Amino acid sequence: MQQYNIVGRLRQYYITKVWHAFFMTLVNELKEYGFDDKKARVYLAILELGQAKVHEIAYKAGVARPTAYDILEKLTFDGLAGAYEKRGIRYYIANDPEKIKRNLQEKQKNFEKLNFFE
Repeated sequence: MQQYNIVGRLRQYYITKVWHAFFMTLVNELKEYGFDDKKARVYLAILELGQAKVHEIAYKAGVARPTAYDILEKLTFDGLAGAYEKRGIRYYIANDPEKIKRNLQEKQKNFEKLNFFE
């Protein structure tokens, strides 16, 4: 029984380390698209949780709850997340990640329309 406990703990430790490395890779990818560290972590937390309350998202993302509120409002404004109320409790849900790509393409088109270099 003791050996199983050690193997189980080692397996959990390994899974946690691999997940953390994967998560940080995704955070870095989102940073390349203009997200800051906290915004990326909050967005990934919503994607992972599906629909969730602010305190659940904040805990998963490792940010303070007031910070999570601010970031969630920005994500909602940008169209990357949505919010709804159920029995007086506000829930957030991530919109399609493809929306990030479309937003960036739209920003690039708008920037190119400015013609700074002509």
